[in-house]
Amino acid sequence: YYGGGLFFATWSPSNSTIKNSIIWGNSPESIYRYSYEGEIFSMPFITYSDIEDGWEGEGNIDVNPLFTDSENGDFTLQTGSPCIDSGTVIEGMEYCGDFPDMGAYEYCEEEMLGDLNSDGVINILDVVGLVNIILGISPENPAGDLNQDGVYNVLDIVQLVNIILNN
Repeated sequence: YYGGGLFFATWSPSNSTIKNSIIWGNSPESIYRYSYEGEIFSMPFITYSDIEDGWEGEGNIDVNPLFTDSENGDFTLQTGSPCIDSGTVIEGMEYCGDFPDMGAYEYCEEEMLGDLNSDGVINILDVVGLVNIILGISPENPAGDLNQDGVYNVLDIVQLVNIILNN
């Protein structure tokens, strides 16, 4: 009946700490604090989290987290999610990007082999970029070593052209 995301109810004072979390899409509300005769005993301390309907605390936001497919249980973050790099550093925690993400799954953008100019499309511009790497005109780019042998050469160009022709 209460607190579809979090339900705080204790008879003695207690405080919970929540960081880098997403509490979103819960019914009837995201967070419920039980009170007895108007007195609230539990007060969660929440920071750097995305809380639907908002919550006071440093770094907290109230914005759709842009889950990949929450209706089918995929709570990873889509590119452009406001939760990416919006968390706070927790000692001993590994993360991608400048800061940890909010939520259970860290967003790590996968490098697309062959997309040398990082425009999300593999085309002739990437072939030109790879040729420039091979000729020493441009610096090495891991996305250009398509056969992942540590060498930039014609074999990578052939593989890149095959990718373009097969798409």
